Amino acid sequence: LLRSVAQRLVQAVREGDTVSRLGGDEFVIVLPQVHSVDEVQQIVQRRLVPLIRLPHPVDGAELHVSCSVGVAVYPDDGDDIDTLMRHADTAMYQAKAQGRDGVQFFSAEMAVQAETRQSMEDQLRHALEQGQLHLVWQPQVQAATGAPTGVEGLLRWQHPQLGLVPPSQFIPIAEETGLIVPIGAWVIEQACRQVAAWRSAGLPPLTVAINLSARQLRDATLIDTVRTQLGRHRVPPGVLELELTESMLMAN
Repeated sequence: LLRSVAQRLVQAVREGDTVSRLGGDEFVIVLPQVHSVDEVQQIVQRRLVPLIRLPHPVDGAELHVSCSVGVAVYPDDGDDIDTLMRHADTAMYQAKAQGRDGVQFFSAEMAVQAETRQSMEDQLRHALEQGQLHLVWQPQVQAATGAPTGVEGLLRWQHPQLGLVPPSQFIPIAEETGLIVPIGAWVIEQACRQVAAWRSAGLPPLTVAINLSARQLRDATLIDTVRTQLGRHRVPPGVLELELTESMLMAN
């Protein structure tokens, strides 16, 4: 498949252009003689991407693949190889984030977003150990009577400088980096600890629901983590409810 893709890339570019494989499934194309962004768009969007989308015959099967392309233009986006490569890489990840199989040209806004994301990732790595994460409890009630039937634990990040960081900002980063696994284990422990505290206070039994991410569900330690925390805090298994998101079910 990689050879087939490489042949299509060579076919798409002009004589004098350079096609190289950077590693894995990443390729780099250098277009030295271009006079406008429109010329780059013509090559990438009208020739390169359509060629990659065509079926690739491999071992008697037809494989269909997509490609995400990030473009950086000299000198607007950088005046040296390292900067241009880094900015093209940033634009490629932006293309992936927008649904893959697309083309993105680098912009200064992307650089700011990438820097902000990296900063948030670095700080999220310390959020758990510094006690910045906590759970809030959303009650679940019977519509007819208003009687409580359970609660849902929702993860929150109280940053010392940024204030309350929305889950939509930090949960995707946690999932992409794998931080969701230790954070998720902490959430399971906190949920069981809270159930034990409520039971000790004599409150009626309530079902406690927490969300699982796709990354957690694939983690081999999940079952042991749940079993350990249930036993440690003497929580009946039926009290803890693990919720799967719609996006996880759509993915697999």
